[in-house]
Amino acid sequence: MYEWENKAVEESEVVSLLKTSKDNWKNVKKEVRRLHSYETPCIIKLSVEANSDYEEWVKSCLR
Repeated sequence: MYEWENKAVEESEVVSLLKTSKDNWKNVKKEVRRLHSYETPCIIKLSVEANSDYEEWVKSCLR
């Protein structure tokens, strides 16, 4: 539930966790905004560290 335009709204939502590089953050944010049906989508950036093998795998998947 959340408030929108002074009304309580109840809808089903899905949380999506996207992995990318710091350099690609602006592109991801722009694309989520473009695709999202909400006027004001929740787009949050979490800075994390991972083991180096995993970080390298993520980097290899980015275009």
